[in-house]
Amino acid sequence: MRSLTARNFLLLLGTLISGIAAYAAPAKHIVVLFDGSGTNLFVSSKGSACNWSVKEGALVSTPNTRRSNNLVSTLHFRDAEIELEFLRPSNSDGNSGVFLHGLYEIQILTTEGKERLTNHDMGAIYGLHAPLVNADRGPEKWQTLKILFLAPRYDEEGRLLAEGTITAWLNGEMVHDSAKIGIQGSEYNPYEYDTTPYLAEIQRTSRIKGTGPLLLQDHGCSVRFRQIRVTPLDKMAYQYLPKNEPLWRSPAE
Repeated sequence: MRSLTARNFLLLLGTLISGIAAYAAPAKHIVVLFDGSGTNLFVSSKGSACNWSVKEGALVSTPNTRRSNNLVSTLHFRDAEIELEFLRPSNSDGNSGVFLHGLYEIQILTTEGKERLTNHDMGAIYGLHAPLVNADRGPEKWQTLKILFLAPRYDEEGRLLAEGTITAWLNGEMVHDSAKIGIQGSEYNPYEYDTTPYLAEIQRTSRIKGTGPLLLQDHGCSVRFRQIRVTPLDKMAYQYLPKNEPLWRSPAE
């Protein structure tokens, strides 16, 4: 039998360590909210069936007269990675947004070519943080948004214990790097602007649990969304159904 050389021993040890680490690492559970081919975990802001149209595998923002016909995910989560694609039309300013926990809006708006960015421009955390760069690709082009969301922490009475952070990439470019978030969100968040009893109940439970949904904003423009996925980063995610206990919990660590 050949003796085990030092080099071979180190290679073997590295393989064993890698295998143990891979086995021990908690599995991430990706939840598809919308895929254009049958999966749709969104409801209206009243808690009824999703009332946006679907065209060519994409959800199309469908307005009401008050620009408040938002969609709400039935998946509620605390910390998570969120990925989606969106397309702005060319016949408007493409105003829309993605609300995290219903409070913190990642702005969607025509900003192509703009140099001095504000906290109202494309990729901004609306009203709180301007984007680091202008990554807008323009209208009629699919754009990618990836978000790492670490939610604020609250005590049992809903008082803020620790701020959360948002790190986000628009079309592969970092637009936020651990931007701080707390109790204050967008001034036009759906809990305050033209809210509904369904959303009011979500707001009440969100502060207690420290969880919340993903919302897609109606702002009167036919913005399209597709390939919407959430990866919970803890065991706090669940399927929210009014006046019922959660029916689903994420196995993710």
